[in-house]
Amino acid sequence: MCAFALFLSILFLCNLCSGQTILQSQPKAPATHSSHFGIGLKMSTLGAGIEGAARLTSHSNLRAGFNMFIYGRPFDTDGITYHGGFYLRSAQVNYDWFPFRGGFHLSPGMLVYDGNRMSANISVPGGHIFSINRSSFRSDPKDPIRGNATITFWKVAPALLIGWGNLIPRKSHRFSIPFEFGIVFHGQPNLAFSLTGKACDPKSHYCSGIAADPTGQSYIASERAQINSDISSFKFYPVVSGGFAVNF
Repeated sequence: MCAFALFLSILFLCNLCSGQTILQSQPKAPATHSSHFGIGLKMSTLGAGIEGAARLTSHSNLRAGFNMFIYGRPFDTDGITYHGGFYLRSAQVNYDWFPFRGGFHLSPGMLVYDGNRMSANISVPGGHIFSINRSSFRSDPKDPIRGNATITFWKVAPALLIGWGNLIPRKSHRFSIPFEFGIVFHGQPNLAFSLTGKACDPKSHYCSGIAADPTGQSYIASERAQINSDISSFKFYPVVSGGFAVNF
């Protein structure tokens, strides 16, 4: 009886040691992060931006942000001076999918508000020669040529981004440095172009209001059509972005 009890004790100790060995040999699960929200600052070809993300699943986030930037400088072409610039303003929403649970992600989404535009005030100093639709005119010194031009895009535009980094890392990292690139399909650019004032023949023998004269109107319409044709292929806008994010 004592021998049997001793045998059971030895067997119990062996099983206990074996169980401890198995538990010790099992790899520890990687530490996960309990954060469900993240916020970041970025610089991109869409402008300076701020964005936030919320965790949806272990493989995905929903991200939204706002971008803004203004750049302007005057330039001359065909004797016409353009005072204006490039105005970037947009709001975007992306679904971030992390197929390998790492930083690599695919992010379909859209600009839910695309306020990006190019805008300029137009002027031709009085007495100066300028060209419209390959025809030359002289700006009337008493009522010089002036106007404006604006190029706009679709107000809602689909986008596809690819990148590395996660505003809400699944590992125990409080900070991240996201980077991504892709395209926005903003449709064919649309030009609004108008001129007022008086235009004269190159020798200033005859002057008339460029917007009221039928010939002047046809020149403006032809110039608008030509510019729209020149920019019609710019339907995609490239996106390159980098930033810094913190999660909580």
